[in-house]
Amino acid sequence: MAAGNAIERSHKNISEIANLMLSESHFTYGLFLEGSNFLTETISIKKPMEGL
Repeated sequence: MAAGNAIERSHKNISEIANLMLSESHFTYGLFLEGSNFLTETISIKKPMEGL
């Protein structure tokens, strides 16, 4: 659910900034998504071996 909220919020932010830049000839907006909410495949994390 958090991923959906982040996507929805970013869409609102992009729309607002686009409105402010209507007179510009280009509009650049980078969006970087990170975290377990945005995984597209299952991952497993193994516990490190003790005594190394």
